[in-house]
Amino acid sequence: MADRSGAALAVRGGARRPYGWLVFLGGGLLLVTLHQLVPAGAARDVIYVGVGVLGTVGVLVGIRLHQPQRRRAWFALAASQLAWVLADLVGTVQDAVAPTDAFPTAADVLYLAGYPLLGLCLFLLTKGRRPRRDVEGALDSLTVAVGLYLLCWVLLARPTLDESADSWLAAAVAAAYPLLDITIIAMLVALIITPGTHTAALRMIVIAIGLVIIADTAATALGLLSLGSTGPIDFIWLLSYLLIGAAALHPSMRTLSAVAPPGRPVFSRRRQISTAAAVLVAPGTLAVQHLLDVPPDIWAVVIASVVMFLLVVARMNVAIHQIGTADRRRDEAQAELAHQAAHDSLTGLPNRAQSLELLEGTLSRAQRSGAMIGLLFVDLDGFKAVNDTFGHSAGDDVLRTVGRRMQTVVRGGDVVGRLGGDEFVVLLEPVVDEESAVAVGERLIAEVSAPIRLSNGEDVTVGASVGVAISQDARTDADALLVEADTAAYRAKNRGRGRTEVFDAGLRRELQTRVDLEKGLRSALWQNQLQLRFQPVMDLTTRRPLGWEAVLHWSRPGVGVVAVPDFRPVAETTDLIFDLDAWALRRAALQIAEWEAAGFGGVRLSVRVSVRHLGRSRVLDDVRTALQASGTPAQQLMVQVSDLQLVDDPVVLDNLAQLRAGGTGISLDDFGAGHSSVRRLARLPIDAVKLDGTLLDHSSKAAEGLLELMVRGVQNFGLMTAVKGVRTEEDVDLLRRLGCGLGQGELFGGLVTDSEVLRQLAEAAVHS
Repeated sequence: MADRSGAALAVRGGARRPYGWLVFLGGGLLLVTLHQLVPAGAARDVIYVGVGVLGTVGVLVGIRLHQPQRRRAWFALAASQLAWVLADLVGTVQDAVAPTDAFPTAADVLYLAGYPLLGLCLFLLTKGRRPRRDVEGALDSLTVAVGLYLLCWVLLARPTLDESADSWLAAAVAAAYPLLDITIIAMLVALIITPGTHTAALRMIVIAIGLVIIADTAATALGLLSLGSTGPIDFIWLLSYLLIGAAALHPSMRTLSAVAPPGRPVFSRRRQISTAAAVLVAPGTLAVQHLLDVPPDIWAVVIASVVMFLLVVARMNVAIHQIGTADRRRDEAQAELAHQAAHDSLTGLPNRAQSLELLEGTLSRAQRSGAMIGLLFVDLDGFKAVNDTFGHSAGDDVLRTVGRRMQTVVRGGDVVGRLGGDEFVVLLEPVVDEESAVAVGERLIAEVSAPIRLSNGEDVTVGASVGVAISQDARTDADALLVEADTAAYRAKNRGRGRTEVFDAGLRRELQTRVDLEKGLRSALWQNQLQLRFQPVMDLTTRRPLGWEAVLHWSRPGVGVVAVPDFRPVAETTDLIFDLDAWALRRAALQIAEWEAAGFGGVRLSVRVSVRHLGRSRVLDDVRTALQASGTPAQQLMVQVSDLQLVDDPVVLDNLAQLRAGGTGISLDDFGAGHSSVRRLARLPIDAVKLDGTLLDHSSKAAEGLLELMVRGVQNFGLMTAVKGVRTEEDVDLLRRLGCGLGQGELFGGLVTDSEVLRQLAEAAVHS
């Protein structure tokens, strides 16, 4: 805990002093300038050593201030600077106390000790920036180092050894300087070409070490190593001290050794240039020596060339291996992507597109061989209840378990696929007859219906309704067979669920009828063949209409009137229901406006809207468009939804609430026809309830008592209450006795046209 707090303090401290490194660098440059202006002597020497001390202290302060990721690297850098500062101090004292031309001296020991420490710093920084074991980086660095060593040997080390032949120690130390410089250069190149961010701190370190190398090379070339630091070379060495300290004080030093971000190219342009330049050193050296008529150093060139050749070959092998690995990973990724594109991510089964593709291939083979294939459409029963009760994660558990169980039932060559939601298909290839396919369906139902243990420890049970379709001839295609199996599964659900149904001739006729109805309904919608008819909602006391219900009316050319129960369920299974509802809303709103123009304002009209439509955001736009186009007040339009369809879907309830907030009334129809709950009314955003006509039962006191409970229950929530299916005066008397003042049914007339509504409105106005 203490370490993390310290790091946080250091970061905040760095944030408070973002320009401290500039102050440091500016002050140091003043000292360096002063050093150049002060005459030779003690004061000049003190300033020289002081600048070195300043640079070393700057590194230590930067470590404390910024808490870098690789602290050991920075401590090694501080140690190298300290060694050189001590060497400067020893040399200065030696020149002042006992001047000598001897070489090497004690100062040289400290100077040479600073190089390994600087090399350790560069090694640790480079290691930190590498995201993995960087074999190629090491080979590239070694190649550059060999080229530099060759250049150093030819230009500096060999001539120095020749001039110091009288003393092997002097020769070794003299040669050590350029060789160590070359080592530092190689390690610096390794740091530069390692992928990673090039921060300001890194740039300053590179410049500082470059200045050290330039100064060392110049000193070596001029034979000044034993004479102390004088002239322009002093200026260069002092600048290196300052830049090292400024780099450590810069905030970017904290992330200088950070691992390179993924995706950065390993073999960058910098590596290409540096490696190519190193390889060209050997032939370039021979060419220059030949042009200058200097005896060539054959063995040095040969050895360096062989080593670089071996390093380049090794680098090529690494590159070839990396290319092979990249190709293999690419192929694996492509295979994985192809699998993901063709399979359901939850169950691992073939998805809809892949299932249809497999079905098409199977049908093609069956057509050539003359075999029959079977397709089973499996629709889970009770799955939505699991989702609503235990959540979507529980639903996922169920789907995964069902997928595994279904695979255990079928044969090895059969295919189980998931179409989406709670729908699966099973492809049987081949199948002997319908009975064998039905037998598979029954086994699937038994296996799926076994209790399922959820991940939270709960046990749940779902069922399955199975539809079977058999390919009978070569003309069957995949889409048609899927529709046939789906239709059979739909009948299995309608006949009680948990059973298997076969797509037979009767279903084929029903399917053809449904297809024909859907086609005709689409045509009627766009050719303006639809109309609205109206039925009044009556005040049972005054016998005057308090509102009207709009009902779709379709007079199909060549067929006649098509009843709503015949065509609306067909529309409910397709997206056609959205357009149908939108048309009814627009026409109803326009009708209200027409009655308003005729002098009968305030008429309230209700329109049936599908729950599927209410589950889409477009229902809000459809209602808004209908009201705006007609200029009808929202309070005069009422959206009517069937209690048999309404579920506690948050989207549906939210859309109903938004419609109601905008002024549109919401009426719940068919209440009491199914498993209705009066308590449920408390959380529904509705204004009115229409009780189902089946509750009007005079056969017993118990039946009347049930109706009374329903009426009282609805009224207790402050909702307008009406009862449908009023046929007789006896029904009216019963409702009035129970306190229900509104009714709708045959007693008050059937569906009428808009002109008949106008007549009734005029008649009611005369008697008012």
